[in-house]
Formats: sequence, structure tokens, C-alpha cells
Amino acid sequence: MSISELKQTGFVGRVLDSLSPDYEISLTRANVAAQRKAKFIVFPTSTEDVQAAIKFATKSNLEIAIKCGGHHFSPASSVEGGIVIDMKALNSVEIDKGNMRVTVGGGCLWGDVYTALRDHDLECVGGGVHVVGVGGHLTGGGYGPLSQKFGMACDNIISATIVLADGRVVKASESENPDLFWAIRGGSSSFGVLVQFVLRTFPPQGPYFFKSLSYHGEALPRVLPMLKEFLQQDFGGKTIMAFLNYVRGAAPEHQPLFVLTFFGFGAVEDFKAVFDSFIDTAKPFHDHSVVCLTLVEFSHVQDEILLQGSPRKAVGGTPFTGLWPGMAEEVWERYVEYTDANPDAIDTKYFFEFHNSKRFRPETTCIPIHEPKHFVCLASEEHNYIAGDERAQSWVHDMIEVARSYQRKYAKDLGVNGNACSSKEKSEDVWGQNYPRLQRIKEKYDPDRVFNRYFPIEPTGKGCCEVGGVRGQST
Repeated sequence: MSISELKQTGFVGRVLDSLSPDYEISLTRANVAAQRKAKFIVFPTSTEDVQAAIKFATKSNLEIAIKCGGHHFSPASSVEGGIVIDMKALNSVEIDKGNMRVTVGGGCLWGDVYTALRDHDLECVGGGVHVVGVGGHLTGGGYGPLSQKFGMACDNIISATIVLADGRVVKASESENPDLFWAIRGGSSSFGVLVQFVLRTFPPQGPYFFKSLSYHGEALPRVLPMLKEFLQQDFGGKTIMAFLNYVRGAAPEHQPLFVLTFFGFGAVEDFKAVFDSFIDTAKPFHDHSVVCLTLVEFSHVQDEILLQGSPRKAVGGTPFTGLWPGMAEEVWERYVEYTDANPDAIDTKYFFEFHNSKRFRPETTCIPIHEPKHFVCLASEEHNYIAGDERAQSWVHDMIEVARSYQRKYAKDLGVNGNACSSKEKSEDVWGQNYPRLQRIKEKYDPDRVFNRYFPIEPTGKGCCEVGGVRGQST
């Protein structure tokens, strides 16, 4: 197998192998622990290029990974010894303002889309960070700044164009291949290469505010009752979301801290009473506010944070429907104990994301969460050395199980969040009651499991899988 053989298939875009000057940098992912040494990295410039790459890979028995932004914490967009289809050149954005739609290439980043829409006074449901790719975010479900008002990102896909394992190009929508349309909204890259999406757009919802209140750990018992009270309010239909973040402070002390962050539509002053209730209960040692006029600006608010932290990560997430008694306290104790005992993991974080996302016609996607109001918690173990990888995976799995145990005790288990997991979770826990139906659709569109880099879906009649590679084997 060689680059010349691939080019003979009619592939037009760039092709890299280990001898190419840009090879090493093209392997880079947001999580260093998820990087793998591909045999080839290809950059298609058209749907025909994608078809040629798939044909070459299947004929050469090369495993395929699809990369858009490269931000999934697992090796979903990387593959050892296989072929990476890097979608970055398929980044067109076409706006139909009359019909309130935008057509985006499968290789776009959300920053590309937000910037193009801003010039037409439009916005869409996408990621909160500009460097996240649309492909994985949309097909994995997708929470974002507008989710509390307009639902998850996958709820707002009108149609998609997909290159299947056998090279066919098909459309998926409510009227064309509706089974595939159901599956790709939450099923990620399990069914083909998504080369184009048509999305709903909305009038601008800004200005947007971002506010953070930072506390030392001893204030947690006083702040938690206020947070629980906050979660019971509806604020007269106004949009405001809260996040409870466990972090470590700056060197040399690295004190355990918790940070309350808020995001909403409008001005900070509109929610002054909310913030004052927290400040009066326990005075934060740091109080910071930012106001952004558009989603473009807001998607850059966390730029500095993205540059911080250790390069190797293990991440896990689980949905939940309430801040159950004792839940936040136990997670805090375990977080402090673990980061005290493992100095290499001092950048580790734990997030409770109370974004209160709505679901619109949830039965039309394979995301199993139908609850009208739900949240997500995330454990992000961050370390420097490869020797810590297995320890990190185990801790993350245990921490997600802690959160799930509280959800099971007080409500219904909601499984795990596939878009935010790098640990070894089962496919059945990602899709719950929808997994058998996904298996049948997999049998129809990809019976040979050409696409298996996300949580692998076994075609009908085969067993369960964990994240990370072929037939449940971590790679």
C-alpha cells in the first residue's frame, strides 16, 4: 500500500504518511492520550474523495477513523496503522436566510459556522467552544449555549448527506432514509462519513453573559443549599445555566477550590438578585463577569482555559436529573482525596453542568434521554505521563459510577454520555433501550463494521462492546 496506489483511485486531496513533513502535527488531538500513529492521513476536498478513501481503505483492509475537530476524548478520530479521513477541507457554509437554514460541510468548526451566521444576523445550536468540530458534536448529541431554549444540537439537524461503507452517497432526513436519520443523531460516526448537514437557525439571542464565582472548599456546605434552590427556579422563562466545577488552584499551594459559573441570555444585571444570593451566603474570593454580544465572542470566552491543563486525559460523563442528597459532597471528598494522593493529576477537574437542556421530539433521535430537564456531570482526569493512563481511566469510571449510583437511588439510571467518555463504558450504557434498534440499523448500513471508532455497535446478533476499538478491545 502506498500513496500512489491511493491516488490511483481518483483521490484528489492531500495524502500524508509517516515520511510526510506534516504527518506528526496532523496526528495531534486535543487529548494526547487519544493520539495514534495512522498509516495514512487523507484530506478529502469533495464527496468523491471521501468515496475513494473508503474504497481504498476497505480494499486494503485498513481501519478507518474520521476526524473533524479532534476533540473527542477517546481515540474516536485516531487509529493505529489505519487511515484517518481528516474532514478539515470540507468546511463550506451556505446560508438560506429565507428558510432559516444553514448548510455546513462535515469538516467545519463551530467558529466557522458562528462567524458566517453572525454576518446574516442568525445563530444555531452548536458547541460552546469555537474549535470543536460540527461533525462529532452534532452526531454525538451536542449540548451548547442555546440548548436550554432550542434543544440539543442533534435535535436541530434537518438533513444530512452521508457516504456509506459501500461507497454510496445517501441523504438522511425525516422523509429520506428515516431509520438512518434517527441513528446518526446520537450514533456519531458509526454509520458512515457525514459530509454535509442542513441545520435550523434562529434570530440572535444575545447579548450573552458569563459569570464565575470562585470559592475555597470550606464554603461548599453553605453554597450547595443555594444551588439546589437555584435549580428549582424557572426565572420567568429567562435563560440561565449554572455549572459547579471542582478544580485545584494555582501553584505552589494547588488548593482544592470550587467555582460556580453561570451563563445566560441578557445582561449580568438582569440576574443580579441571583448572584447576590450566592455572594451574601458565602463571599467568593474571586468574582468575574464577561458580556458577549454574539456567539462568536462567547465561543472564545474559554480560550485561556483550553490552553491550560495536562496533555493526557481520561474523561467520563453521565446524565442526571437532580443534585441528589450527598452527591456533590461525596464527589468533592473523592476529588480532593484523589488529587492529594496523585500530584501528577493536579489538573484533574470535576464538573456538574446544570444546562437544563430541553429535548424536542426526543423519540426522533437515538439519544436515550427523554427527560424534559436533565443535567450532565463530567470527570476529567488530567495528567502528564503515559504511566498514569490506566489509573486515570479507572478513577474516571469509578467517579461516574458514584454519580450513577445516586441517580439510580433517587430516579432512573440514564447511562453514560458518549460524547464525553474516554473510559471503558459499554455501548449499551450509551444508548440504553435504543441499542437493539441501532444494531439492526448497523446490520443494514454497515454489517462489516467499517466504522467502529466511536462506541462500536455490533450488528444484530453479536455481543456488547466498550469504547476504543474493534470488538471492545482498547487501542
